[in-house]
Amino acid sequence: MSHGSSAMPSTSAPATSAAASADFNDADAMFAQKMIPHHAEAVEMSDIILAKEGVPAEVTDLATRIKAAQGPEIEKMTGWLQSWGQPT
Repeated sequence: MSHGSSAMPSTSAPATSAAASADFNDADAMFAQKMIPHHAEAVEMSDIILAKEGVPAEVTDLATRIKAAQGPEIEKMTGWLQSWGQPT
């Protein structure tokens, strides 16, 4: 299967990274809108684990890594939505 222009309408020249950040569709916006609360839940669950005592080090390490990864991703997706003029 090819990925030629017949499958999707094209607007003009190939997208640059600046232009690509402005190009989005409803699925992109919905993905970001639904992933933000999903990631926020992961941060919240990590906070719950990190507040408990007696949790194995492997679990607290995982919770710390999850929290560290999800925060920047939330910021990135929020930035996309804002740049697209979409509600967060």
